[in-house]
Amino acid sequence: MPFPVYWPGSIRSTVAVVAAVLLSALLPAPSMAQDSLPAGFDTSFALADRRARAILFWQQCSATIVRHRASGLFGPTATAPREVHCERTSDGVPVGGVFDVDTGLTRVRRLMLVRLDGGRPTYSDPIDTARVLREITMEQRVAREIGPAWKRQSRYFLVVPVRDTSGVTEGWVIPVSSQGGRTVVTGGDMGFISDAAGRLSRIADRSATWKLATVSAEGPVAIASGEALVPTVSELVIARAIGERGREVTVTTASGTSTLIAEFDPATRSAQRWRHTPAARR
Repeated sequence: MPFPVYWPGSIRSTVAVVAAVLLSALLPAPSMAQDSLPAGFDTSFALADRRARAILFWQQCSATIVRHRASGLFGPTATAPREVHCERTSDGVPVGGVFDVDTGLTRVRRLMLVRLDGGRPTYSDPIDTARVLREITMEQRVAREIGPAWKRQSRYFLVVPVRDTSGVTEGWVIPVSSQGGRTVVTGGDMGFISDAAGRLSRIADRSATWKLATVSAEGPVAIASGEALVPTVSELVIARAIGERGREVTVTTASGTSTLIAEFDPATRSAQRWRHTPAARR
């Protein structure tokens, strides 16, 4: 199967697992009084939110491409390329498709892409295949790096490639509930980069905060983060997905509460923006 969901002993799973990531959550948030946010909050939050928006796009794009592959858009399912690629082009066009790669991860073959902003027309403009290779390499290397430990704990996860503002490829581990239904995992994410020699290093490790929770079926959603300053990337992914479905959502840390409201954000060109309320000083 082409969708990169990892589980003990398995490399690919189905889009159904991804739905668990996109479900809503969680716990009541404490009341907040007006005060100042800690220094560095805005910059740190914006960076985490940028990663979350990229990851949510990748999840939604990948799920769409998997469905189209199964429907025969890229040729007979039995012989269609198996890997999935998603990106926004330099001029903002969302594209996704499938490709094959050799076992040494050195050459992209049979790359087929479609635009995702219309009737799925073929996208034939040049694509940076070196980027495609960097991303699939990061995904597979991170999965090998953390797979044994997560297998021992019986935890599902996604590895999502994210480009930072300088073009460096990061690999983000996003926990996924294995129980499905109205469950979600808060915390627990990890981030990796690779140096010029190919060595992985961690830029974030919140695996110790992994927490399974049952989500509410309707009404406002409040996510209680275990973080002191900024919510985890995985928590912001969940919040963004909830917000896109029209539900009110807040995320609370020790520093304050962040509420995602239905209002255009010119900085991100998103239909929702964040409103932050500092925690009361004790």
